[in-house]
Amino acid sequence: IALLKTMLRRIPIVTKLPSLADRPLQEKKELLYRLFQSEAERVEREVAVSGQAYETLLDYIFTENVGQMRNCIRASMANAMLESKAPAPAVLEVHLQHLPPYLLQSGAARLWEGSGKRTLLTLAQLQEQQQGEQRLYRFNSDLINQIRQVGGQSKSPEDFFAACRIRLEQYLDDLYTAPAKEDNPRRALYSDLLKSICESVGKKFGLTFRRHDVLNLCRLVNDYAANAATCEALLRRHQEEILAGIELFRTRRAQDYQIVQELGKMIGGGMNLNLGQLGILDLCVCFHSFAARFDQRKAVGVIVAHGYSTASSMAATANHLLGQHIYEAIDMPMDVHSSVIVSRLSMAS
Repeated sequence: IALLKTMLRRIPIVTKLPSLADRPLQEKKELLYRLFQSEAERVEREVAVSGQAYETLLDYIFTENVGQMRNCIRASMANAMLESKAPAPAVLEVHLQHLPPYLLQSGAARLWEGSGKRTLLTLAQLQEQQQGEQRLYRFNSDLINQIRQVGGQSKSPEDFFAACRIRLEQYLDDLYTAPAKEDNPRRALYSDLLKSICESVGKKFGLTFRRHDVLNLCRLVNDYAANAATCEALLRRHQEEILAGIELFRTRRAQDYQIVQELGKMIGGGMNLNLGQLGILDLCVCFHSFAARFDQRKAVGVIVAHGYSTASSMAATANHLLGQHIYEAIDMPMDVHSSVIVSRLSMAS
């Protein structure tokens, strides 16, 4: 032990940490949140930051790393406190004009919106936003680790496919249990377009996409559309592994891969959403879980409910919790005739 201590004193150990500019966007967002939270506790005030100020902080390259970022946030909050009128408001608002001059003059500052409105984000909203982004990042990071194990021959391709299905179920569980958000027109539009795309692809390949699978696909694509930017670092660092994962599906699940290619092409053209290589890998994993159930999909119950998607939502939740397709769903408009219900039930049986 004495010799070890002597060696440690005499042999220099150098640890090089990457600069903020070289770190993933997700890590920079987490740092911003933690620093704002720390300063809010220090001054004992609730804090909200405008969307423009937040984006500017994200875009700026802090050459002096975390220390400069901390000082920047402290100066911004101090400027906001000086500008606030007595009595002090319950929430301290940090806007673009409160940022230090050097940051505003750097070119990172975003232009003011034409309407003059400033979207404010509370720290709780920033945290919720990060949790949503982290779900997709962790999911893809775990997929890449699984691909590495296949490359290192510590896991067979079949074990890889099984692990992908399990990880996808965990990821979908996270999406199902995420706090419900306000109505999002783009999310609703994407869901409608995806349903049409699945119908078209199903007709071309002689498949029937169950509502449960379509809803899961909608959740995946909507999450990808909202948070794909957080995975750009994964794509840059692990492009070789991502391509190897896609190649596994292409060579060992050729028919599935062909259908995924068609889905990806229609999503790109019909929804103007470029999935890229990582998105195609996610789509392969998602469709593979559908294909694994194609021969086990005989529904034993039918849920009928009035409304646009009431029955579909109930059936999707029940099927997801049960882990298999048990319930079919029939959504009915309010003015539907009983003969139509009978017809739909006959088709579902």
